[in-house]
Amino acid sequence: MATFEAPPRREVTHLEITTDGDVAFATSLDCLTAVPRGSTAPFSLWFRVTLGLRRIDGRWLVTHEHESVPFEMDGSFRASTGLTPTD
Repeated sequence: MATFEAPPRREVTHLEITTDGDVAFATSLDCLTAVPRGSTAPFSLWFRVTLGLRRIDGRWLVTHEHESVPFEMDGSFRASTGLTPTD
């Protein structure tokens, strides 16, 4: 957090939750917005989140978390950090 002027803001969108018994998966498109320390301009980064959860002793616990950004398929495999959802 020390690299930002203020705590980053995270927005969860397109949240979908699927459950079956004591197992659940949650997927979303999230947007992180922050202002780097020493800057006045914020940046936004969209990324996909997948959570795996288990119900243990009546409580839902995250047992797996994966976050990723899209990548360029031109052979460079660079992160596509400038993309935004279309809907």
